[in-house]
Amino acid sequence: MATKTAAKAAGGKRKAATKGKAPKSDQSGHKGELERQLQEAKGALKERSDKLADTARLLDVSRRELEALREKARAVEAQASPMERSTGTSGKIRCPRCSGPMTEYDHAVVRADRCDNCQGIFFDNGELEQVVEKAIKDHDGQTQGSWFSSLFGRREKAKPT
Repeated sequence: MATKTAAKAAGGKRKAATKGKAPKSDQSGHKGELERQLQEAKGALKERSDKLADTARLLDVSRRELEALREKARAVEAQASPMERSTGTSGKIRCPRCSGPMTEYDHAVVRADRCDNCQGIFFDNGELEQVVEKAIKDHDGQTQGSWFSSLFGRREKAKPT
């Protein structure tokens, strides 16, 4: 009886040991499936890597083009006169004080620029001297309604009520 029990126990162990193992045909099919999935994943990874490399090359080319355009713009701006730099996109001159639009006024002696926002009057180089000379001549000759007052306008004093 002891030998029967020992044989039974040994047989039971053998059965348990073979129970956990899959048949060889199932193992090779499962291994093949895993290898196929691994190959697909490697292919997808290579494809994404290639796309990323292409995108990085395009980005690098775009950065170089952008820097070249910025350098070109700096060179053009450096060559531009101050008058051209202060001109807005509409072609009107911008006020150096408030950046408002300015209107040119042609007068007998010079052309003055008046800001539409702050009402400032601006002269080009040497024009103020011409205005002063004209004003002195008008004052010496007592010319009424002189150019100087037409440029700056007269302000009447408020009458007391």
